[in-house]
Amino acid sequence: MSITVTCSCGKQFRVKDEHAGKRATCPVCNQPVSIPGRTITQSRAAQGPPPVGVGEKSAPVVGGRKMFSRKVALAIAGMGVLLVAVLLVMVALSGSRSPSEAVKATFLYANQGKYSDANKGLSSQLRAKQDKMGMTKELWDDVTRKGTITKVEILKEEIRGEGATVRFKIHYQDGKSLESEEELLREDGSWKITSDHYLLDAMEQIAPGPARVPAR
Repeated sequence: MSITVTCSCGKQFRVKDEHAGKRATCPVCNQPVSIPGRTITQSRAAQGPPPVGVGEKSAPVVGGRKMFSRKVALAIAGMGVLLVAVLLVMVALSGSRSPSEAVKATFLYANQGKYSDANKGLSSQLRAKQDKMGMTKELWDDVTRKGTITKVEILKEEIRGEGATVRFKIHYQDGKSLESEEELLREDGSWKITSDHYLLDAMEQIAPGPARVPAR
């Protein structure tokens, strides 16, 4: 762009806009002439949008949309972490398994020979009783018939606050089955078996008549 300059002698001539605000010499009378500056409109157009006021912060724009500020992003992330923590606490308090699932897991662990995991499904009192007998493996092998369980079928489940009753049937590879009913109690946030009817029922099937009591 160029700027039109008018000399006092009446001569008009053009100069580049980069000379705005400076002085030039008239090509006719050789008198010094002041070159006018850019117009306000041109100046603002060249400078772009007005600067941000003191104390104000402008959010960066990406794809025509303002980005979230760092504080907003951190606040959202904090709320997400808090929500996850609350959900984990709720799961821990409610227990990860139902009474029926706890019964199934206990007997299937024993069936796989994972006796320590199976014992975790027993209440601390019942576990101490079995430990006192000193025949944990033998007792579980009697119930699982040396790992031949094919299915643990749940027949009935009844929950009463912190207690529950589960009736179930254990199916074996030889086609036989064992039906029993156990009491469960919440302990450390999980359902634990508190009765040992399954053990007595298994012994009666192995040795008909009076229940066989393990030697101490």
